[in-house]
Amino acid sequence: MGVFSLSHGVVSDDNILYTSSAGDGVFFSTSPIHRSPSSPLEIIAYYPYTTEASQGQIPMNYAGQAQGKAPDYFYGKLSDVTWTPEPKVTLSRINALLQLVVTASPDFGDLSHLTVEAADVPLSACFDLVSDQFQYRGAKGTLDLAVRGHRAQAVAAAVVVPGVNYGDLVVTLSYGGRSVRWRPSPFVGKAGEVATYHLTLSGSGSGLHILETKGPGELSQEAPEGPIVLTPDGLKGERYNPYDPKFGAKPIDPSAGVDPLRPSPIEPSVKDSEGGGVPIDPSAGIDPLAPADMDPSIKEGDKPSSGVPIDPSAGKILPLNPGGDFTVKDQDGVPIDPSTPGIDPTDPDESTPGVDPNDPFGNVRPGVVAQYREEAVVRNARLLDHALFVRHMAPDAWFADGGSGTRRNYSILFDTKYHSPRYVAFPMYPAVIGNTDRSNRWDYDPELSRSIQPNLSRSYKTRGLSRGHMLSSGSRTASRPLNETTFYFSNMVPQNQSQNAGQWQQLEGKERNWAQQVSKYDTLYVVCGPVYSKEPLQMTTDRDGKQIPVPDATYKVFLRQEKSTGNWYSIGFVMPNRALPGTKYSDYSVTVSEVERQTGLQFFTHLPKDKAVGIKSQNDQSRWR
Repeated sequence: MGVFSLSHGVVSDDNILYTSSAGDGVFFSTSPIHRSPSSPLEIIAYYPYTTEASQGQIPMNYAGQAQGKAPDYFYGKLSDVTWTPEPKVTLSRINALLQLVVTASPDFGDLSHLTVEAADVPLSACFDLVSDQFQYRGAKGTLDLAVRGHRAQAVAAAVVVPGVNYGDLVVTLSYGGRSVRWRPSPFVGKAGEVATYHLTLSGSGSGLHILETKGPGELSQEAPEGPIVLTPDGLKGERYNPYDPKFGAKPIDPSAGVDPLRPSPIEPSVKDSEGGGVPIDPSAGIDPLAPADMDPSIKEGDKPSSGVPIDPSAGKILPLNPGGDFTVKDQDGVPIDPSTPGIDPTDPDESTPGVDPNDPFGNVRPGVVAQYREEAVVRNARLLDHALFVRHMAPDAWFADGGSGTRRNYSILFDTKYHSPRYVAFPMYPAVIGNTDRSNRWDYDPELSRSIQPNLSRSYKTRGLSRGHMLSSGSRTASRPLNETTFYFSNMVPQNQSQNAGQWQQLEGKERNWAQQVSKYDTLYVVCGPVYSKEPLQMTTDRDGKQIPVPDATYKVFLRQEKSTGNWYSIGFVMPNRALPGTKYSDYSVTVSEVERQTGLQFFTHLPKDKAVGIKSQNDQSRWR
């Protein structure tokens, strides 16, 4: 802490550093303040110490709080008292605290990556310890709040200069490239108090929606004592220990099959069964050094060393391929096949129970749960940190067989880092094909923020590269508006023009032929996208100068079921992204399992687990003519 002494209201000892090595609240200094025992003395102490304090004034910088730089200062006085060897000072908080408790609605998603900022907030000030007043408040600006969260809830908090009416602020909450503005109900922040707002956040294809469920006027404003720590469950007034039950840590379900090393919420002495002393990351429930934890193919009953992930917020098993719970029933009371995440095996195209199929972000963990047969699962958990999932729905009227409802058109896992899709997945059947001409209506994807998409109003700046459709224009010709959806920039990768117009186009033609073979086969399920296999990546740029990697190859995988036998047949293709003279599309056929190895994705997760490996190991071109 820093200590000032005053003589007749004038600073005498200026910002003397006192420290406590024992942590018992007793502070000492190498240059202590000396006064005659008979002399009156005024003492002002503040905490924590800063070299910028001088002449009884502390400058406050409110920016940088998202990085943990909060000006959370305390101070106290002993005025006109006779000197004692160990004077005691009670400290009080100088600033106000603002806290937003954000809860995700059931139709939303993971709040781990929520960001929050408030506009029109004073970003600097200076507090005078002698007069107990702020000498000035600086210019207003935008303040990034610190955010801590997990799947269902996030808490955003900031230290704010007292006297701010929060009703005058404009708060922006952003998630997954979408944002929503919210103006809090009026409340004036007071020194030493915390103003807490409770909000519910929901989302749909059109954006985010927010509802203030409780304002600070309905809640206690008592702030935590002592220095605060922001946790996923709110502000805590002492050193935060995520493994301590008093901070919300739940016991680990012993049936999860993992022996966590210290730190464990209940067994600090337990050793990791892998023998390497590997801790479990409490923020993710995953052993970061055990690659098996990232493998969605882990099934219930695997040995402990396989590392079944644990959800620390619930204390339950959370396999990344959520199907280990044999007791889960769908809305019709039918048990869900453990190998089939969220799908009734008797009705494979049934939507995930409790999820709105019209909400592109309806999956609770996009990229982890496959709602439809063609949608893939991400095996590389790091990709989820910079990936957004969009499912494009379309009116039935856009399709050749018509109707009055909506249906899925195609799904995208979009990489916000690479500004490109990692996969595009879609069903193929006769109703998507018609006589509509190519629309050439190039445009941004309306379900994604323009800031994360490439500007492909014209092609990439590197010669020889084209705007390569993943879902081809020719595979959505039932109507013009349906065709226009294939020209979204989110559906493009930088593709070698010779390959795109050659072997890749041949494969797209076969795709449409296979979709018409309805007398023998059911719906054709297709997934395609880029392959990045070499470092460093070759880069190109869009019209705005965004850096976009050029894939080393492009892939397609196909799956369909024979009607007469119920047998499933699959095949994959990986084509180098360069000119391929003297070859044809069939020269690049591979197994689906090989494409999984190269992409880090898992395809067709609905397949019965006792047959999936065999089905995805097929490469029989006689079945694909």
